[in-house]
Amino acid sequence: ALRGDAAALAGNGRPYTYAQADRASRALAAALTVTLRPDDHSAAGVDETPGGASKPVGLMAGQSTEAVIGILALVRAGRTVVVLDDHLPAARLAHVARLAGVDEIVADTERAALAADVVAERGGRVHALGELLDAGEPGAAPSPDTVDVRPGGRDPFAIVFTSGSTGKPKGVVLTHRQQIADAEQDAVALGLGPGDRL
Repeated sequence: ALRGDAAALAGNGRPYTYAQADRASRALAAALTVTLRPDDHSAAGVDETPGGASKPVGLMAGQSTEAVIGILALVRAGRTVVVLDDHLPAARLAHVARLAGVDEIVADTERAALAADVVAERGGRVHALGELLDAGEPGAAPSPDTVDVRPGGRDPFAIVFTSGSTGKPKGVVLTHRQQIADAEQDAVALGLGPGDRL
């Protein structure tokens, strides 16, 4: 709220101020809670006893501003994010999706066909990121109560995979707590403050 009109995202994709990014990610989260299959909380998570974590959803949108909005929206929708790198061979991407338990991918137009191939063997679905973003703009943002999931702490934030250059890709679950600690440490180490651009 303090810097709502300041530029938040620029570069490859649509430009967003902080306020626009907040509204767009809230609207997309609300749309995703309706569009995605219900979360059966069947993912392994990080606790000693596997199970109970949010169902991971893949994201294929390159290094774009829309990808950032997609990540924020998936987190707001209570889902674990698996960013899928379209530079990897299709067989390796399918392996990553299988390991992570991804059977739904939010993808931009350029990557939609590849995303469909990645989840085809599991009867997966691909959701059009651009269409979902356009449907939520330029109207008012949904109420914060529209999405009632509040993940945090030890809940999975994302599953990050190695490239598999020395074998098959391996996944590591990052929790919300880890992600926040990493972001805070990066800001301190790099001396980042309001107005800095990366």
